[in-house]
Amino acid sequence: MKFSTLTIDKKSYRLLYDFNDIADCEVEAGCNLLEGLQTLGQNSARQLRGLLYAMTRKTHSDMTLRAWGELVRFDTLPDITMQLGEACSLAVSEEYAEKYRQLVEAQKVVEIPVPESSEKPEENSATESGPLSVASVS
Repeated sequence: MKFSTLTIDKKSYRLLYDFNDIADCEVEAGCNLLEGLQTLGQNSARQLRGLLYAMTRKTHSDMTLRAWGELVRFDTLPDITMQLGEACSLAVSEEYAEKYRQLVEAQKVVEIPVPESSEKPEENSATESGPLSVASVS
């Protein structure tokens, strides 16, 4: 068996693709986990948490579904997605694995826009960092 290693908060977790674990965890996760594997990078919250849970049942049986959910954050999301994909690619032929890695790497992570400056935009004007502002009525 080949494992992918995910590190969160300086702790390492070993992920293993196992079809039976994925199937068994679908009921508890409340979603289609197999579909989640096919859309890595665009998963629902339930799919992402469920896939982590399913792929660590053999290696971290002490972790619960909710415990995995607590580790999914904006800063951990890219690594989680990459390691889920890596765990899947380790379970297939090398040729297919390379195609799968390319697919996962091509997925874009949603970024939260942050304005470049803290200056207040002029009322009723369009800005590069946001939509038209609305004047307040006193």
